[in-house]
Amino acid sequence: DKPVGVAAHPSPGWEGPTVIGGLAAACGLAFGLQLLAGEPAISLLTLVFCGAVALAGWLGGPGPLAARGVRIALAGVLAGGLAAAIAAPLLLPLSEILPLTYRGQHLYSAKAFGASPFALWRMAEWLFPRLNGDPGALGPGGHWQYRFHSGELVYIWAVTFGVLPLLAVVLAAARRDFWTSKTVFLAVSALVTLVFSFGFALPLYRFLYSIEVLRRLRYPIKFYLLTTLCVALLAGFAVDALRRRRPGRLEVVLLSLAVAVFGTAYLAAGPGGPLDRIVGRELALLGTPPDALLPTIRRVFRGDALFGHAAALVLG
Repeated sequence: DKPVGVAAHPSPGWEGPTVIGGLAAACGLAFGLQLLAGEPAISLLTLVFCGAVALAGWLGGPGPLAARGVRIALAGVLAGGLAAAIAAPLLLPLSEILPLTYRGQHLYSAKAFGASPFALWRMAEWLFPRLNGDPGALGPGGHWQYRFHSGELVYIWAVTFGVLPLLAVVLAAARRDFWTSKTVFLAVSALVTLVFSFGFALPLYRFLYSIEVLRRLRYPIKFYLLTTLCVALLAGFAVDALRRRRPGRLEVVLLSLAVAVFGTAYLAAGPGGPLDRIVGRELALLGTPPDALLPTIRRVFRGDALFGHAAALVLG
């Protein structure tokens, strides 16, 4: 996946058995420790993600396709065996008592399976992670977006990729040298898992619920964890692409646009500004007086805007 004019110089022995075995052992150890956490949905999604990464490596790596596939398959078997051995003391007894757990007693209901879905309005948290406000200052019940999720429990407080990685991906993706078989595969995977994180808002999600073995894995927001992993890897490829590239007019325009967005947001969060009018309507539905919450929400929103400026400066 090197661009034209850049020679590839792999380290001697990179594809050798010692290196492959070491990488497989590291992967197996990490996955075995995750299995010990006892969260089946996260473990299954991680396994799917590892399979996707392995497929991308098989399709986009150097060397003959067949030989590369054999090496990846052997490494996967070694990692899986090690992970299973580490987690066996927990998984074997857990399999016997799973029907007695909270999920089992509630027959793996549709409400549990589709709890805490992602929503379009939460995309704003990609740029302003503390859009909910500061939980440490507001306390329980201090959020202002209850109308947007009908009072359901928000499974995770903020769903954000990080402003700096996101800006890096945007800048790198604007030029063709960023797009290879690996980055295209990761981008498509990020989009697919993001769509599935919307839960029953996606018609296909009801088909997943009809499969009994999948019915035991609740929370569509966990699909979003795969999205964040894909974006994290894309950010790594983006930084590498930006390092090889001389900045041009396009990069200046995109960074200037980001600065303008965060600058506008900072001004909008001033006393009596648009943020007060939007948030104030929602705070009127809470028991706490709006005047007690608005200053905190305004302050953290402005803090996120300043962080966005700093991220653009660092990236520039």
